[in-house]
Amino acid sequence: YSSDIDMAYPSDLVSFESGSVTTSNNGAKIAFTVGSFGSTSTDPTTATFKFKAKSVGTVSFVADSTVAGDSEGNLVELGNGSASVSIVNEIYSDDNSLKMMYLSKGDIYPDFSPSTKSYSTTVDYSVTSVRVTATPNHAKASVVSVTGNENLQVGENTISVVVKAESGATTTYTIKVTRAEKPAGGTDDSQDTPSETQKPEDKIEGTDSGFDWGGKDLYFTEEAPDLNAIKDFKQDTVLVNNLNVPCYKHTKSNLVILNLKNDVDGGSLYVYDTAQKFIYPFIKLEANDIYVIALQTDETVEAPEGYVSCTLSIEGKGTITAYQYQARTISEFYLLYCVNNSGQYGWYQYDSIEGTIQRFSGQAPMTQSPSETLGEEDSQLPDTQVGGDALSNELEAQLRDEQNKNRMMICIFVFVVAVLLVVIFNLILSRKKVNEDDEDFLDEEEGFEDEDSEDETNSDDETKKVALVSEALKKDVIVSAAESEEDDDEVEVEFYEMAKEMPVAEEIKKDDNKPVDNEDDFEFIDL
Repeated sequence: YSSDIDMAYPSDLVSFESGSVTTSNNGAKIAFTVGSFGSTSTDPTTATFKFKAKSVGTVSFVADSTVAGDSEGNLVELGNGSASVSIVNEIYSDDNSLKMMYLSKGDIYPDFSPSTKSYSTTVDYSVTSVRVTATPNHAKASVVSVTGNENLQVGENTISVVVKAESGATTTYTIKVTRAEKPAGGTDDSQDTPSETQKPEDKIEGTDSGFDWGGKDLYFTEEAPDLNAIKDFKQDTVLVNNLNVPCYKHTKSNLVILNLKNDVDGGSLYVYDTAQKFIYPFIKLEANDIYVIALQTDETVEAPEGYVSCTLSIEGKGTITAYQYQARTISEFYLLYCVNNSGQYGWYQYDSIEGTIQRFSGQAPMTQSPSETLGEEDSQLPDTQVGGDALSNELEAQLRDEQNKNRMMICIFVFVVAVLLVVIFNLILSRKKVNEDDEDFLDEEEGFEDEDSEDETNSDDETKKVALVSEALKKDVIVSAAESEEDDDEVEVEFYEMAKEMPVAEEIKKDDNKPVDNEDDFEFIDL
């Protein structure tokens, strides 16, 4: 199919520039064709157009198919199509003010205000350069240049700070720095030493290193830290020695952290104690969505009984004051005072080997396993005192369960061993009895041989024995013949008298005077 299309547009808001298909344009409407006849055609079935905005407003494009059909003249009706585009004027901010500015040496006068553009300060003769920290008020504004802060001369020097707004508008803050004359008896070597006008309270003591809040060792920076590190923190300012400096405040507690840096490495986060006015490393320990931040304790926080303070270095995070149980040497477990992600303060136990942390239960740690620490007598102590250690009731219950299970396993083992011993003992007795019977049987056979030699001289006994054997043979043969007599066949039985020179069958007997009438006890000789 193929279709001719007209598309109308408001020429007062946009102007037509180009199209992907052949187009005619009359200033308010363009005409074009899409589709073609034949399955092998490569003509486009879509069209793209480019317009240029001329004014603010809503532009409506309306397309109408004038005719559509196939090569045989079959027509198709197509509905209208439309689309709207909103044209707005992008506005750029003209805010080129600063929200903070201070020097690494000397205090500016008057106190900083975004609307005040001129300041002054005085520095010692030993100061030959100062660092200027300036932060724009608008997020898309920038400090484009700082000049005049190096190679300060004795007398008046002018530092210029140029700030550029998003729109491109600029403004300049100026600071007149007066460098003092060379003191009498001084040397020409200028050293970057603290200013004599610097007040003692201007120094903030840190746990890792002391630093001048104006930048002797560390100085404030607006560089964005790792967003994961400052999760649940919002950007704000905090008053440090009458200066509003950038900070991040915890939304769930009153915790304040500063992003500080020096001339060697990048910025690092520090917790700022607003009451005591000192800093310490920002140490965050987390697992999944739960985290705690280690805090530096003061006199208002009392450690659990039996714990003494020590210094703990957490690799990659910093050093902070921790606590260990003094009764035992447990080098891998420490107590830390922390605030969690919900803003709750409390003690947590840190495992320095595995790097894990959990909420402290209030019980002293153990150096041995419960089974090693408690003996049989200790396990019978009351729940409030087990083996002299302050173990939790849960651990004690688990210990008793383990001991009961062990006892049960031992009893079962002993019972099985006893049964096996009884069985083995009976087998030995049975075997011994069989051996004794075999020996008696052999003894009797030997006795029979002796009796045979004696019986050779006793013809009467031989006659009796032959008679007994004959009678037994008769009975046996008659019974066998009766059992096999099915077709009235006659069975002929012949009996022979045993020759006197052949040995007669001996009856097996245990007592010479007691004949045996059991035919199974006779031994026969095949003739």
